[in-house]
Amino acid sequence: MKIAVGLIVFNGMPYLEKYLKHYTDCPDVDYVVVAEGATTNMKDVLDLKNASSTDGSVDVIGGYLQHTKVRFVCAEKAYAEKMEQQNAYVSLVPDDTNYIWVADCDEFYHWPDIKLMKQLLYYNQYTFVEFKMWHFWKGMNTIGVGGRGWGYDQVIDRIFKYYPGARFLNHRPITMTDRSGKSVKEIKPLTAVNNPVTTFHYSYVTQKNVYEKMLYYTRTFKRNYIDDWYEPVWLAWTKENREEIEAKYSIHPSTPGAKTRDVELVHPVEW
Repeated sequence: MKIAVGLIVFNGMPYLEKYLKHYTDCPDVDYVVVAEGATTNMKDVLDLKNASSTDGSVDVIGGYLQHTKVRFVCAEKAYAEKMEQQNAYVSLVPDDTNYIWVADCDEFYHWPDIKLMKQLLYYNQYTFVEFKMWHFWKGMNTIGVGGRGWGYDQVIDRIFKYYPGARFLNHRPITMTDRSGKSVKEIKPLTAVNNPVTTFHYSYVTQKNVYEKMLYYTRTFKRNYIDDWYEPVWLAWTKENREEIEAKYSIHPSTPGAKTRDVELVHPVEW
């Protein structure tokens, strides 16, 4: 049984180098398929001349040109949206692949958890897997929790049963079907409540990544995330003023009621 880890990435530093090493070195990952480049909204909001990353990500990916596990495509023009970008890497998936494991550039798993998940897929023949996430916030020992609606406690769709020629049909939520056209999520899912594995998600750690994400959200969802959330919440937040900030704002950009919590966890990679 073979698993392909799938990545869409634009300006993936500082995570990308660790990501590619982490997943290519993992003995239970068979392929890593990458689609690099900006969506139209990201290209427009950053006023880019072309769709290529501007932070060295292309060079990092190019360093894996000869790696036997890695297949990648760098955008010649902007992707219409993230679903099109995901399908760009799906087109690179080898035909002997059984599952696509979607993992963003800031998402990591412990190797024993990847091994365990591969065993669960093999013995139980799940067609879909969702995960709970640790969402790290301005550091490696604080996470975001709660939020009403699509908040930090929302589970994430990440593993999809694959057959040659399959494509994603949506990105929000991520959707893939079997040969009959039925969503693999509805056939034999492993839900987060029964999943022993948790994703380590570093989406709200570095200023560059958070700022660019909020610019993209501003253009995509037609709300001023920079003035409404990035500056008064993420940028202003410290451990010293957290009670004041969290009494006034949600620390999730899209849903009310989210807070922070300090944790002590062993991370999948060294930071």
